[in-house]
Amino acid sequence: MNISGKVAVTGVGYSHLTRDPEKYLGVDAVQACRKAIADAGLVPDDIDGLITFPEPGDHSPGVALRDGIEIVTPRYIFRALDLTEVSWSRIDHVFIGNAFIEAANAVAAGACNYALVWRALTFPKGIRYGQTTQTQASGREQFSYPYGYTGPGPASRAVIYRRYMDKYGATREDMATHIVNNRNNALLNEKGYWYNHRPEAITVDDYLNSRMVADPFCLYDCDIPVHGCAAWVLTAADRVSAAPNKPAYLIGYVDKGLSVRHVSSSPLEENQEAGLSAGKRLWDVTGLRPTDITTANVYDGFSLYVYLWLEALGFCGEGEAFEFVQDGRTKLGGKLPLNTSGGNLGEGRLHGAAHITESILQVMGRAGERQVNDASLALCAVGPPGGQTMIFSQNPL
Repeated sequence: MNISGKVAVTGVGYSHLTRDPEKYLGVDAVQACRKAIADAGLVPDDIDGLITFPEPGDHSPGVALRDGIEIVTPRYIFRALDLTEVSWSRIDHVFIGNAFIEAANAVAAGACNYALVWRALTFPKGIRYGQTTQTQASGREQFSYPYGYTGPGPASRAVIYRRYMDKYGATREDMATHIVNNRNNALLNEKGYWYNHRPEAITVDDYLNSRMVADPFCLYDCDIPVHGCAAWVLTAADRVSAAPNKPAYLIGYVDKGLSVRHVSSSPLEENQEAGLSAGKRLWDVTGLRPTDITTANVYDGFSLYVYLWLEALGFCGEGEAFEFVQDGRTKLGGKLPLNTSGGNLGEGRLHGAAHITESILQVMGRAGERQVNDASLALCAVGPPGGQTMIFSQNPL
């Protein structure tokens, strides 16, 4: 949808991101929300719209969902912020990008004046990606679960990556270029896990020799689960004059591409089809083209998604992304600065929070050492190919 000139982001807030939490998730969520509200120059009672994607993710199957501990709902935030009244509230069950878009629609439609969106996520100790407690498997699962191919974990994505490598001739050395550059970006991100807890650069050899998780995915191909929260405040464009910071305008979005159930663990070609559908629609609704974009932040729950999104969005042709990320093209100062915050691989796994936030901060001119020169248009892609795509601008085009 083209929403140009109607909605702006005026506040961003983060809690501390950690893998060893000392507080309940609700405490960190309230901290992030208060920071976002203050960043927008508001007080909690100004907020009259609430929405989140509260689901715990695939890393915690079977864990009881206690509000304020494993999840943080609008009811929890309403009470914790001591709000008196809200005119619009929602829980989204698709993804954080979809919740963000729903908030933008609510603001544009006048359902609320100031919408607060947040993504709070925790990672229980002892839980691993794709881990399941199932003792029986039926249907198609009987041919996969006994062999460790369980749901949306690294094993299912590794099959897609192997297919990509075999089909187009990509190598792990090609991916190493992106991973090393991505870590360098992460070490400039004061919010991120690696910056705060392990400020260590990595080399190509570090990547190639790291522990294999699900061949060809090694440790550095998988995002890092964290405990914490990110939050944003959205309002109508005609209200931004009261905000203390330069706003980020939402120009347009696509809430999802071709609908393919469980596309993230579907064959490579179905992922590509879904991504191409999302990309085509984004350019159609905004009237923009890939060459207009000054920086891009694309989802990287697993490193392969960077390749698939670059191709789906038309920054390069099919099967060309592994070459596109070479020669400094996607570095800060390159033709297309990519995932300048470090994304999920560098900031931490709050699903698409890193990508949304970085796109907003770049067009606000508030990205610090990561700031891209003339970051007039920032593209954000959230989720596996076919997920939510958004474009933010310095100006209400």
